[in-house]
Amino acid sequence: MSRLLTRTRGAGRHARMPLRPTLTASWLLPALVLLAAASLRCGTASSTVAGPTSSLRCGVTLSPQTANVGAAGGSGTVTLATDRECQWAIVLTSNWLSITSSMSGQGPSSISYSAGPNSSASPRTAEVAVGDQKVSISQQACTVALNPTSLTIGAAGGAAKTAIATDDSCSWSVDSAPDWIAPALSSGKGSADLTLLASANQGAQRTGTVVIAGQSVTITQAAGTVPPGTCTFTPAPLTFSNVTASGTSLDVSITTQTGCAWTAVSGASWMSVSNGASGTGNGTARLTVAQNSGGARSGFATVAGSTVTVSHHDPGLRLECKRSAGVDQRQSGKRYRHG
Repeated sequence: MSRLLTRTRGAGRHARMPLRPTLTASWLLPALVLLAAASLRCGTASSTVAGPTSSLRCGVTLSPQTANVGAAGGSGTVTLATDRECQWAIVLTSNWLSITSSMSGQGPSSISYSAGPNSSASPRTAEVAVGDQKVSISQQACTVALNPTSLTIGAAGGAAKTAIATDDSCSWSVDSAPDWIAPALSSGKGSADLTLLASANQGAQRTGTVVIAGQSVTITQAAGTVPPGTCTFTPAPLTFSNVTASGTSLDVSITTQTGCAWTAVSGASWMSVSNGASGTGNGTARLTVAQNSGGARSGFATVAGSTVTVSHHDPGLRLECKRSAGVDQRQSGKRYRHG
């Protein structure tokens, strides 16, 4: 309440004016307390301003800590757990993996990633890091299968095929091949039929291996015919003398170049070729001689173009000598003496 003071203006004149009270600290502080209490009772909302977040509070947890992606590619998600005030950023160690969500943020979140096809024959690994936490993501390698894994080609040479089965995104290459086999393609991508071309074979049977993306296919080629005039044959021995009358087997060795073909044929009814009637390159022909129940005989066999002579021993006559002095035997009116 204001007080009225009387002031004199001029002579004998009076006027009434209000007088303002003086504010003092003794009653101002209790007034503010009462005002704040009244605000709370009336439901007035209050706000809190967060100060700087402690680094100890901003721990980060990533789960799972390992993940796998197939060779054809794929995607996945990593859960990031932290306090809502905490900020974070992602560090990626490999360029074959992509982060499809935000690379940084604040508070709990999910990290999405994706990988394209792995076209190599080797697996690979990338890391997704947030602070000191890491997630290891591995991707499988391409797998390649061959069918068939064994092929046969004639002596004249020619083509044979093997089927390569793999994912469309997977690359492959021919790692190695013998000099007499030429693959039609040196590399490719996805499934394919690979033609293998073999040159003519003028020697013995041969085998080679072609390696494709670490997988092997074996090629067997038949022995070839050597051009005329290039083969020489040396059978030995060419003579067998005084072969026992009871019969036996005789071996003839043939020496020649690789791939050169030969035959063995008997020219006597009592002698046969029991083994090695034909062959290629070095070999042996076996002649079997039957028992001789008659006189001496001789025959031949043709082995690798040469004549092999076989002489069969005369079994002879067995004479029984009986000494019977003064004993005469009569036969048909004649006298014989055995001595």
